[in-house]
Amino acid sequence: MQKLEYKFLFFIPLLSFLFFIGNSTLVFAQNDIYQHHTHQEGERIHLEFLENTQSKTSFDELTIYEIEKLTTYFVPIQSMYLNLGFEENAQWIRVKIPPHVENKIFYLELEYPLLDSVSLFYKDTISDSWHVKHSGDMLPFYQRDINYHNLIFKIPVSKDSVSYYFRVKTKGSLQVSVKLWNESNLFEEILGEQFIFGGLFGIFMVLAAYGFLIGSLLKTRSYLYYAMLVLSAALFLSVFNGYAFQYLWATAPDWGNQALPFSIGVLTVSALNFTQLFLLTRKHAPVLQKLMQFSSLIGGIVASIVFIGYYNLLTQIVVGNAVFAASLVLYTAVITRARGFAYSRFVVSGSYLFSIGILLAVLKSFGIVDTTFITKHGIELGTVFYLLLCAVSLNDRYTLQKNTKKEETEDTEQEYKK
Repeated sequence: MQKLEYKFLFFIPLLSFLFFIGNSTLVFAQNDIYQHHTHQEGERIHLEFLENTQSKTSFDELTIYEIEKLTTYFVPIQSMYLNLGFEENAQWIRVKIPPHVENKIFYLELEYPLLDSVSLFYKDTISDSWHVKHSGDMLPFYQRDINYHNLIFKIPVSKDSVSYYFRVKTKGSLQVSVKLWNESNLFEEILGEQFIFGGLFGIFMVLAAYGFLIGSLLKTRSYLYYAMLVLSAALFLSVFNGYAFQYLWATAPDWGNQALPFSIGVLTVSALNFTQLFLLTRKHAPVLQKLMQFSSLIGGIVASIVFIGYYNLLTQIVVGNAVFAASLVLYTAVITRARGFAYSRFVVSGSYLFSIGILLAVLKSFGIVDTTFITKHGIELGTVFYLLLCAVSLNDRYTLQKNTKKEETEDTEQEYKK
């Protein structure tokens, strides 16, 4: 094994150690914020969670009038996030908004967009009657208060303290964090986030066009497979962040719910096919190729049968398979590089970041790790770096092959002259 491989194998545990230290620091910082939180506009507000003192299914049938009698059972969460993993039963969360000097219209934002059904209950302080608003990705997009990929509820805030109750039910991962906004701050945030994600998807489109163009000109399948990988990554991230539901199928909530396991399956197949072709696994790692073909088959099957239902089961299968596939991609890159395959030198680092991003997203989805900036956005960062480094690797391979042919031609000419 060359010195580069030894350095890389040392670099992986070092980077992993630094990540976990940084992630732990963010968790402690969030807990400190919770202890000193003042509910300033644009900040996350702390949550209270209704403990299940009865049977597991009882929460599905409870009405707001019954919930009102259980206020003493709500307990504060020692974090700004509630993450229960794959929990199919309805859950009740309460937030308390302190009194404001003037009566204003405010907004409550739920930062995780992939929630099937969310109902917001609040009592009018004047009429003493309950009001309810419904949202979630099982309802057509136009029914939302705000045209935004996250769930946002428009609420009145009065001079009195008001409690707001969320009833959340979803077939996927149940993650809840809430922000309080006034109108001006909210739309500034929306514009800023749209600028960032617009730039992200712009990069994807440029990379895809680059792959298709170069692949067509050079008649090289690797570039075409790369372009398909970029498009599948863009599809997955648009679904994962709620943008696909907002812009592509706003009136098709049923398909919007099936799109997540479908996009994960498609991304898995694309990543494995590109890896097999680019790293020549048939020659350099035949055993790993068979494993990748098996994982690709699972991803393809799940993507093909998402229409039959069983969302929770299929999602967990395809997510587990995605982790397995990412591990295969990383291990194959390391092994082929160790065996002298020069073209994989940049793919190794990209695959590592990609695998870490996927692992963080999966662990967060199952409620195993806390939600921080790193665990929340690691999948986007890892994917971008992976795609960029794959593009560099493709260009690197083309350059190396071109130089090799040039050297062979020169050697042939010298031999001919002799």
